Amino acid sequence: MLKFASENQYYIKMDTKKEDQINIDALYDKGYEYQMDEEWAEAAKCYKEAAEHGHVKAMEALGELLIGDISEENHEKGLMWLNKAADLGDADACFALGDYYFHGYGKKPNKRLAKKWWQKAIDRGHEGAARFYLKYC
Repeated sequence: MLKFASENQYYIKMDTKKEDQINIDALYDKGYEYQMDEEWAEAAKCYKEAAEHGHVKAMEALGELLIGDISEENHEKGLMWLNKAADLGDADACFALGDYYFHGYGKKPNKRLAKKWWQKAIDRGHEGAARFYLKYC
C-alpha cells in the first residue's frame, strides 16, 4: 500500500516517519543535483539509497541512469528499477520502459513491448506518451 507524502512523492512503507520521508526526499534531491552536474556515480548512490527506502521517483531516476550506462549488467539493474517504479504507478517509468523497448539499447527493439509500456504511461497521465504511441505504434 502506498502512502502519499505530497502530490509528487509516494512511498512503499506505511510506517515511514515524516522525518525519514524528508530525508529520503533530500537524498533524491541530492541525486538530482549530482545528475545535473554530470556526477553520475554520486547521483546513482543517492538515488539507490532513496529507492531502497521506497522512493518511487528515485527508482525511476536510477533506472534511467543505469540504462544510460554502457554495461549490460547495469541495463538489467536499470530495467529492474524501472519495472519496480512502473509497478507502483510511476508514469515516467512506464514511458522510459516504452522508450527502452522501442530503441532496444543493445538488444533487438521490441515494438510490442514499447506499445504496451507507452499505453500504460498514457493511462497514468503521461503527457508525452501519446505522441510517441501515435507516431511509432
